[in-house]
Amino acid sequence: MTRISRTIRCRGGAGFTLIEIMVASLLLLIVMAGFVPFFLSGLERSSQGRYKSTATNVARERMEQIRRLDYREIQQDTANPSDPNNLSMRFAAIDAAESERGTPFNVVYAVNPSAYGAGELKEVSVTVSWTAPPAVSPAVITSLIHQQFMGPRGSWLQIGSTTFPPTDFKVTPDPDGTPFPLFGDPTGTSDPDTVAVRYHIAEADWGLALSNITPGSITPRNVYMLLRFVDDAGSAVYVGPAADNYRIDSSHLLWDESTGTLTDVYFEYPFDINEIPDGYWELQAVAYNEFDQPGNIWRYRVRVEDNDPEPPISFTAIGKDDQTIDLEWIPGADRDHKSWILERAWTNDSTWSEAEWTAATTWTTLTTLVGTQSRYTDAGHKATSTHPFGDSTFPLTHYYRYRLHPVDLDDNHGTPVTASEQLPPTTTTTVTGSTDTTASTVSTTTTSVTTPPPSTTYSVIVENQDMNFNYDVEIKDTAGDVIWSQTVNKNKSATAGDLPSGSYTITADRILKKDTDTPIHRAASFNLPTASNSIVLTILE
Repeated sequence: MTRISRTIRCRGGAGFTLIEIMVASLLLLIVMAGFVPFFLSGLERSSQGRYKSTATNVARERMEQIRRLDYREIQQDTANPSDPNNLSMRFAAIDAAESERGTPFNVVYAVNPSAYGAGELKEVSVTVSWTAPPAVSPAVITSLIHQQFMGPRGSWLQIGSTTFPPTDFKVTPDPDGTPFPLFGDPTGTSDPDTVAVRYHIAEADWGLALSNITPGSITPRNVYMLLRFVDDAGSAVYVGPAADNYRIDSSHLLWDESTGTLTDVYFEYPFDINEIPDGYWELQAVAYNEFDQPGNIWRYRVRVEDNDPEPPISFTAIGKDDQTIDLEWIPGADRDHKSWILERAWTNDSTWSEAEWTAATTWTTLTTLVGTQSRYTDAGHKATSTHPFGDSTFPLTHYYRYRLHPVDLDDNHGTPVTASEQLPPTTTTTVTGSTDTTASTVSTTTTSVTTPPPSTTYSVIVENQDMNFNYDVEIKDTAGDVIWSQTVNKNKSATAGDLPSGSYTITADRILKKDTDTPIHRAASFNLPTASNSIVLTILE
């Protein structure tokens, strides 16, 4: 037997060459290089998020601390950054300690009045940022903070006759069609002059106005109310005892316990409606606790019509030529002025007395001037004998008197004022000798203007340019008696009227919001009629 034997030899698998390994490594490095930026970017974003989250928490924490402050303590005075009452100074120590992994945070505060709050709302911003990497936009928290009312809050405001409910007081629709009620009657025949305001305290705050609210033993606290009429320009007329800074004290605090249960607590104060000039007003009432802290301000829009329209402060007639007279006047401080009615009378008799002028039957209505117009030119024609006219070359002189009536929105006519002039205007001739004996004398003609006597009373203006504070302003005569006083609000002006001629001093004192505010006193002097209708005191911060 034959055996065939076969040997099979297997060859082992070959390894990677060095070149293959290097190429593979290079490809791996290229792929990894593409992932590294994403990895680093993720780390950076994570770090940024951690810083931003911490900064946001710091901003929120500060905002909550600010909300726990009294409303009057929330300030950041950029004009005085070192003021210890600033938020940046109040939180300086804890702000300096805020950091993330050794990176300090920078905290900036901003406090601005809100356009929606009318002094009762502040816009507060807290911005937290850092300068070291990773850099990112700062964390910003902004909030509106409303004034906290520490004094008794009001719930209802009434105005009417001294008998409540005020059903017998004349209340008519505004003739201009606004929804605001009209109070008063210039004839004095349809309503009483004495009216009253009743300001009801909110039930939740009865305990702030009364030390004991148990019927039969109710006792008022030392609280008071301020009552003022504020016009659209911000000028205020206060109602109340002037000797006590218009504070209506707790003797006017009343309550109703007639049913054996306390049902109402309110201030009630009567006053003469004639004290308030005619026009549109916002009646404001606010109650204060025994620590001079206010409650909310309750507002009631009204229109007062109980006085005749105010005449102009001055009225002059000036002849320009033989057939033209210019009329000028300064309007009064009427808040409900509508128009002027201008009349003219004339004579060629230079001896007319005041009684004859008053009784003249030749008064002609020239025009009705709507609005606050304060100038009018009365032009005639000599050739057609149209008044006014005169003739300087022919002995023809006419004497003219003008009468100006103020008219208010209810078409009530005020006391008219008059001005007089003649055409041609009065002239005088003066002959002056010349130093040159060979020259003829020189004749000069001077035109004199007939002006009416000055008004018996005048007005001056006070301007408060302080953007942050109101001022109490007083005008005193030479005897030291206060003849005018008013609070002039920040960035507002006020007109002091009905001042007779004489010398006066005017003072203004800043109304401080807190004990750390800087008192400011301003003073000036002026004379009337020289300073009539001009600014006699400008208050600057």
